Amino acid sequence: MPLLANAASVSSPSGFTRPRRWLWVPLVVALAAPASLAQATPPPAPEVDFVKEAERAESTSEVVRVAPEHQTAITVHGAERVRVDSSEVVEAAVGEPDQVVVQGLRRGRARLLVWRAGTRPLLVRVEVGP
Repeated sequence: MPLLANAASVSSPSGFTRPRRWLWVPLVVALAAPASLAQATPPPAPEVDFVKEAERAESTSEVVRVAPEHQTAITVHGAERVRVDSSEVVEAAVGEPDQVVVQGLRRGRARLLVWRAGTRPLLVRVEVGP
C-alpha cells in the first residue's frame, strides 16, 4: 500500500477509480449557507418628485452662474443634501459644512434643491454658460 493515497478517489476491486463527489458536499453547504440566510435588502425609497418639492421650497432671487466644465461653491447654512432637475446640465453635491459645490456640465439652465436642517428646502436657479 502506498504511503500517499489519493483521498479524492476510491478504488473498486476492478482497479477502476471513481471520484468521491460527496466529499464536496460540506464545502458547498458551507459556502451556500450565508447566501441563503442573507436577508433581502429593502427596496430603495422612492425618489421624491422634484416638482412637488420645488413647489414647497423657498426660492431665491439670485442665479448661480458657472461655465461648462467648471465648478463653483455656494454657501447655504445647514445644507444636508441636494438634487438637480437637469442632471445633464449640472451636477451638485454637499461639500464641507454649509457649502454646496455646483459643477457645470454643458450649456443650459437647471434648478437646484438644497435641503436644509430644520427649515424648508431652498430652490436655486443655475445657469451654465460662458
